[in-house]
Amino acid sequence: MHTVLRDSLAILCTLLVTSVLLCSVPASALDFFVASNGDEGDANPGNGFCSTPGPIAVCTFRAAVEEANALPGQDRIFLGAGTVTIGAPEISITDDVLIEGAGAFQTVLQGDGGDSHRGLSIEENIDVSLVDLTIRGFNPEPDSHLAGGAIKSRNADITFAGVWIDSNSAYNCGGVLLEGGHVLILSSTFTHNVASGGGVEGGWGGGLCTEGADVIAYNSTFFGNSAQLGGAILVNQPGAELTLKSCTLVDNIDRSPSIEGGADDSAISQLNGSFDSRKTLIAGTCHLLGSVTSDGGNLQSPGDSCLLGVAGDQPNVPRHLLALGPIGDYGGKVPTMLPDSTSLAVEPPLSMGPACPSLDARGLPRVGRCDVGAVERQLLDFDVATIFVDGFETGNTNAWSSTSAP
Repeated sequence: MHTVLRDSLAILCTLLVTSVLLCSVPASALDFFVASNGDEGDANPGNGFCSTPGPIAVCTFRAAVEEANALPGQDRIFLGAGTVTIGAPEISITDDVLIEGAGAFQTVLQGDGGDSHRGLSIEENIDVSLVDLTIRGFNPEPDSHLAGGAIKSRNADITFAGVWIDSNSAYNCGGVLLEGGHVLILSSTFTHNVASGGGVEGGWGGGLCTEGADVIAYNSTFFGNSAQLGGAILVNQPGAELTLKSCTLVDNIDRSPSIEGGADDSAISQLNGSFDSRKTLIAGTCHLLGSVTSDGGNLQSPGDSCLLGVAGDQPNVPRHLLALGPIGDYGGKVPTMLPDSTSLAVEPPLSMGPACPSLDARGLPRVGRCDVGAVERQLLDFDVATIFVDGFETGNTNAWSSTSAP
């Protein structure tokens, strides 16, 4: 009798312990599907339901982020095709999350035109993935002295994959400001972002600033960004690291060449930290003051200020020999720049050594010696580059012949 009682008590204790352990395990991460392009917040953050207040409850992007912030684990937020307009205040991400759109050409997070806020802020010690979407049109006034128009992060681990950061501005770091942390940028594009501040300490970093962050970019494009210093990218603060592998940087502008040795066609300004490059195409100049390393296979037009003369590097390339098409949709998830068959970036000589990603920015295979830059030209690609570097091209051959001498 005592044996049966003892065994029964043992079983009961085991069940009680198991019950306590099960109750102590946090709930699994949740998936939220945004079904509205509104901007209202969540009715009850933390209850596991993405739902705005009121009789007609919907799941907005802001409400989904508020739910994800309040729940443990890396929740996932999915957005369909369409534009979500975000007003003040900026959306703050405070817990691990994956945010995925339907593609950068289909899903847009857009500023509401307000001059007092950026798009997203990402807090410390969290893991955030942004996938297949565009962040566009966040333009706080320079007087606000905000840095990071689209995104500001602090000591976070972030992955950008198939993301288009377009037409944002801020006093410093027009597109993205990364203050510490580890950041991976995959097949993403930064265009027309502006660091709009002035003076000695304003207008730094048009597309991207790494202020102490470790940033590695693959197959990514920086086009038409501008600043007073560091048109495309600013590398600043001790510990800042920038690695570019098979990237394209074209027509990024420094508006004030007199500041810290900038140049009108500046691509990268490195005031501190380290810079490493491989198989990267740069149409512009670099201002490099920190540690510089390279695996080679890079191409620069004009000059050689971004290069170390490593095997396979091509310095001093005339701009017309780049033969790049305009920024646009050539397939893939983000805008890219397609080299023509005559481009020196295609099947470059003496460039077998440096490795490159197995796929390019369009998700197409790298072949042969692999082309320099974010895009690998494929056999069936059309030639798309203009004839005239300065854009003087009408496409009307009758107009050309009418100006010919008799």
